[in-house]
This record gives sequence, C-alpha cells and structure tokens, in this order.
Amino acid sequence: MDIAAKYIEASASGRDADTPIIRVDAGSEPPIFTCNFQGWKTAAAGFVDPYEQRLAKLRAEREASKAAEEEGDGATAAAPAPAPKEAAPTAGYDSKYSYEDLVAARPEGGLNLDWANKGRYLSD
Repeated sequence: MDIAAKYIEASASGRDADTPIIRVDAGSEPPIFTCNFQGWKTAAAGFVDPYEQRLAKLRAEREASKAAEEEGDGATAAAPAPAPKEAAPTAGYDSKYSYEDLVAARPEGGLNLDWANKGRYLSD
C-alpha cells in the first residue's frame, strides 16, 4: 500500500493526494475492473500466486529443518557453498584492443578482461 501512495505522490497525472487506494486479492477482482479485459477468467482456480507459493515452500522447509533439529539426528541443512570468485582482470584498462578483437573475445579465451566494462579496452 505504501508503494501505491508513493506512486500517487510522484505521479505527474494530477491525481489528488486523497485518491483512495484499494487492495484487491487475486481472484477477487470486481467486475468494474475485469470488464476492461475481454479474456478475463473470473474463476481463479488455476492461478497460483508465485509469491505465496514461494512463501509456503520456505515455511515448509523451515518447519522440516526445525523438526530435524529437534530430533537431533544431525540432518540439518548444510550451509551453501560460497560463490566462486571471479579472477581479477590481468589486463589493465590502459590495455587497448581493436573492436574486432573485443567482439571475438570470450571469457574462456586468452584475454582476462573486466567483461562488464569491455568498452574501456576499445582502441580509437
């Protein structure tokens, strides 16, 4: 609801600050809204809110983890492995390459560049 209020404040459409904000849950849309969409399916039986689905999955995982800890069987989830560190670019930004070389270059190739900033290596 805060996002909607911030949108109204920042909107250049001339909306009044007292514009009512109404929350409508999925599957409970009023006809005044759904009439604007020709193919609207009023029965939301097949719709699953992805946020609610993910939240339910996390809750189930948390409950399973708690149950495993209470049993004391040592079946707690292992900590995730740390993300691999990218190798630091060996070619400094003062190294220059032709456009064709940079286009053809691949991370697994011989050039060890800062791939997010390939343009900085471009020769004139």
